[in-house]
Amino acid sequence: MRRWGDGQCLPRGAYIETAHPFKPGTILIVRMVRYPSSQTDREAVEGVRSIVLAEVRWRRERLAAGGPIYGMGLRYFD
Repeated sequence: MRRWGDGQCLPRGAYIETAHPFKPGTILIVRMVRYPSSQTDREAVEGVRSIVLAEVRWRRERLAAGGPIYGMGLRYFD
């Protein structure tokens, strides 16, 4: 999971990859179940919420060894 924001305050969303092609507009409950183990990784996800309601804003397919993977941009609900 990667985060993005407006550059001035809390993150406004995230980028995730999944094997399921959720359609843009889908509302998801996203829960992080495993946090990064190294300090560098922890700094990369600073401010990421452990559970959040989010809307799929866009989706892109990419091919991987095991089949297609779908990258999605999520927008958090406040």
